[in-house]
Amino acid sequence: MNGLQVHPDVRLPDPNIYERWGAFPSARQRLYDAILQEGVKAPLLISGDVHMSQLMRKDCYKWDPVSYRMLPATYRRSLIELTTSGMTHSWGTCTSTQLKHHNSWHSFFSHIASKYFMELAHLIIPMKDILISPVRSDNQAGGDDIIAQDGTAHESGGAEKAKQGLQYSLDLNFGELEFDWDRRIVSVRTLGKDLHAPPLIAAKYSFDQLSGVSPFPEGEEGLQEMIATNRSDSVNFWTRNFSPGFSSMELRQNQWTCIDYRGTVDPVRIATSYASLTFTAVGVPLIVILWLLGIFRHKFCYLFAGVITDSPIHMSQKLTTERII
Repeated sequence: MNGLQVHPDVRLPDPNIYERWGAFPSARQRLYDAILQEGVKAPLLISGDVHMSQLMRKDCYKWDPVSYRMLPATYRRSLIELTTSGMTHSWGTCTSTQLKHHNSWHSFFSHIASKYFMELAHLIIPMKDILISPVRSDNQAGGDDIIAQDGTAHESGGAEKAKQGLQYSLDLNFGELEFDWDRRIVSVRTLGKDLHAPPLIAAKYSFDQLSGVSPFPEGEEGLQEMIATNRSDSVNFWTRNFSPGFSSMELRQNQWTCIDYRGTVDPVRIATSYASLTFTAVGVPLIVILWLLGIFRHKFCYLFAGVITDSPIHMSQKLTTERII
């Protein structure tokens, strides 16, 4: 359990704005190596601080530091992270921690703007660590089994009739872990203000899956991408695609390499997504406002002229002129 998110690499680039372990790759590497060492059973990361809830996964592998070849399947593990925050403010309501900003005259507009911006961020920025659940019908998504009625698993979210698709929520939330020691299953979920409603996010994992004994049935696009990369390009592959600072780190014995389970992202795609987000979040609303002003400019002029005509000063000047005449 940690206050800062561990998995994310691609979010806001400035660590002074968005604190995360990914801004300190050497420290995060030591954390991964400690969590994934032998003897650590069923690790599960819990984090917060970002005013929303997310369910993420990285697939971790060991590599031979001499040949740069991936070691056998026994050296593969998936690491799940649940982010939950906050109970008093969130991107979907108000991101400010100060109560005065929740009840001010501009709070309604700031709430809409914050939710609009973060929804766009999840739509445009390629966050390949966030889980995506299969879309199921209502009668398939229910049940308390780790396996849904359609035969697919709930490791990617969508359990207990929670949100399907990209696993994040901008609503007020708090996290909950439920352990079934007999069946060796852990349920992770975030709940909103309505405790009688389905969870905002929910997933189920077996202890063996979290321990690396049983594989995860979905994902591993990152693994397939690594397999498709030949030996001569392997070093460039890591330098090109992984978190900042990885190129300065040397592969060493017993070091784990953790990548987003849906594959890596090209730096050009990241830069393009930031530019698109900036234009969509700022440029589009500005264009709409200018367009509306252009349509209604005559009405605004007539209204403004009418206010001036009916003002006390203008009426006084009018009466004085009439008396002189």
